[in-house]
Amino acid sequence: MTSIPTLPPTEPTDGSRATPPTEPGQLWAVSWGGEPLGLVLAAIAYDAYFIAWPVTDESVTPSEPCFKLATVDAKLVCWPEVETGMSNAVLESYLGQPLTGREVREIRAWVRGDDPVERLDVYPARADDDAEDALALVCNTTAAWGELDSPGLETTGGVLSTDFVDSHGVDAVRLNQVLGGVAAITRDTLAQRRLLDTSQASAIADAFGAPVDHVWSPPSGLEAVLLRTPEMKQEVVETARSVGSSEDEVRAKAWEASLIAARQERQSHDAVRERVRHALRSMRSEK
Repeated sequence: MTSIPTLPPTEPTDGSRATPPTEPGQLWAVSWGGEPLGLVLAAIAYDAYFIAWPVTDESVTPSEPCFKLATVDAKLVCWPEVETGMSNAVLESYLGQPLTGREVREIRAWVRGDDPVERLDVYPARADDDAEDALALVCNTTAAWGELDSPGLETTGGVLSTDFVDSHGVDAVRLNQVLGGVAAITRDTLAQRRLLDTSQASAIADAFGAPVDHVWSPPSGLEAVLLRTPEMKQEVVETARSVGSSEDEVRAKAWEASLIAARQERQSHDAVRERVRHALRSMRSEK
């Protein structure tokens, strides 16, 4: 997996060891498949993904608008020009919050042509080959990180699309015939609690005269969000190693197992978390 040089701090920059919700201004170590990638600073945070600025050391030639990121024990360079969307699934460990949310907003505005930000230690502008090569390296690397956790549904499976159900008048009787006559599977499929594999999605597409990509969609909901949080990262990676699978496949299977195990539609956040953790533990014990 592609990475870029960093000198990660050994301690969180704000002295905290807890893992907080993702917020603008936070510094994170990111990884995938158990392999470290590098560091990023969160610029905008959403439920299941965030907008990141890559962070490197000074061996990657920085130039304006790169700026020095103040940390406890490392000289780090932040690249706000290289803004990239990433899945929360890549977040590995929280390293503190060197910038406030307001400072992040001011820097984003400055990069887009607004007034310079006071107190920001910006590197001099450069237009030489070293600077251009460095920018290309950081752009290409972080673009690759942005593609992680975006597998094809052929790999992980997908849920029956509600749009497809509505537009094609899919009912339980017809779907049951297509899926082989097992009522429980049909019920869970219609309720978006069970993943379709490629052969099932193709069979449904053929039966209703539709393209396969209209039949299914990625899993969603609180379970899917939780499986991409830093608090679940270690368990997901451990499970992937234990069962010899990928992070993508583990998240998909744990999502399905946790939904099928649900006894009621509405549950507390803690109850959903425990179901997800139980699904991961079960996968490791059944390897």
